[in-house]
Amino acid sequence: MSIAQAALQGAQARGLFAAQSFERVKALVKRGVASVAQREQAQAALDTANAAIVAAEADMARAKDAAGYSVLTAPMDGVVTATLVDPGTVVSVGTPILTLAGLTGREAVLDVPTETLSLMHIGDGFTITGRGSAPISGQLERIDPSAGTGTRSRRIHLTLVDPPPTYRLGSLISAQPAAQSLSVITISQKALVGRQDAPQVWRVGAGRKVGLVAVTLGDAVDDRVIVTSGLTAGDEIVVRGVTSLIAGQTVGAAIGSTGDMGAN
Repeated sequence: MSIAQAALQGAQARGLFAAQSFERVKALVKRGVASVAQREQAQAALDTANAAIVAAEADMARAKDAAGYSVLTAPMDGVVTATLVDPGTVVSVGTPILTLAGLTGREAVLDVPTETLSLMHIGDGFTITGRGSAPISGQLERIDPSAGTGTRSRRIHLTLVDPPPTYRLGSLISAQPAAQSLSVITISQKALVGRQDAPQVWRVGAGRKVGLVAVTLGDAVDDRVIVTSGLTAGDEIVVRGVTSLIAGQTVGAAIGSTGDMGAN
């Protein structure tokens, strides 16, 4: 802004000189000492100087407006944990400048794959463990709206509940959902049969006889899909050879891993 201010002062000084010169020439013309051409020349110089003042004033206004955006005001008291640009760097709107940690609370920040966000909800509980520290509780406070450009992951923020002094700013932590937040059923997408708008699965019942059960599906998580209704935790379903079964057919004992709902 100092450059624009200096330019305006210079334009104003040249304008004052041009105005004084024009008045002198006008007086000389009246006395017959100066010609009309000289007066017209002085008038043109005055008009040019006035136009330069107007332009300098516009530049000054733009500089003041820009200066208003050059001051960063923290929304709260805190500690600067990271400086993301060097002094003098020209940045565009929205460029992160620094990272500020508030003093009134503490949170854990983690990057998670986008496909797992369907399993998380605001308010979910987490168990958080720091290096060399006892586990503490945390709660999902918010999820960043956009994914990272490099990892395509989304950042989640967990509010820490009564963190001890060992949980310092910048320390590494690990987190896992609390038991009460794990009440979700997922199945392999290979288990689905029927139309896309009316999916079904083969459920193993008494005597290991199979029967079709309609299910309501939620979001997909990798090669699995969330089941919102139709199954309960512990149900056993068929995931191989589903197109060759008939209702009431007896199947063999389960093999392989049970997955997250005891399904096969």
